[in-house]
Amino acid sequence: MTTMEIIRPERLAELKGAIPLQEYERAIVETDRFSVEELTPILMGLYGEVGSIMAAAKKYRREKAAYPGFKEALEEEFGDARP
Repeated sequence: MTTMEIIRPERLAELKGAIPLQEYERAIVETDRFSVEELTPILMGLYGEVGSIMAAAKKYRREKAAYPGFKEALEEEFGDARP
C-alpha cells in the first residue's frame, strides 16, 4: 500500500488549485456533517448544481451573443458541482 503525500495549502498554487480526490476526502473528514451512509443530501445538492449548469446552457442556447458571460457562468457552475 502506498501513502499519499499530504498537500499543504501553499502548494495549491503550484497545483493550480487542484488536489487529488483522496486528499480532499482526508482534508474534510473532520468538518463533514454527513455520515458515509447519508448519500441523499449530497445527491440533492449535486442535482441542484447540475440544474444550474443546464439553466446556463439553456440561456446561452436561447440568447447566444446576448449572453456574453456564458463561459464564466458555466465555469462557475461546473466548479460548484465538483466536490
